[in-house]
Amino acid sequence: MLIAFLTDPFSIRDVLSHLREPLRPPKVHPARGPPELAFGFADASDEYMDQTPAVDPTEPEPIPPYPMDQTRSW
Repeated sequence: MLIAFLTDPFSIRDVLSHLREPLRPPKVHPARGPPELAFGFADASDEYMDQTPAVDPTEPEPIPPYPMDQTRSW
């Protein structure tokens, strides 16, 4: 539930000081690499790439096994 929306910088500073919260945002950490490399899944992804069938862009997409209802329900 939203109680208040403060836009005045002096009011924001007063509220944060009263709550003993920092006045500045935390530092942004550098981005991490993909977790697959940390857990040793790099080799598994290579095997998966070899097993995937080639996609022919000239073939149409298959018809889904469920009915496609594009009507709005609201």
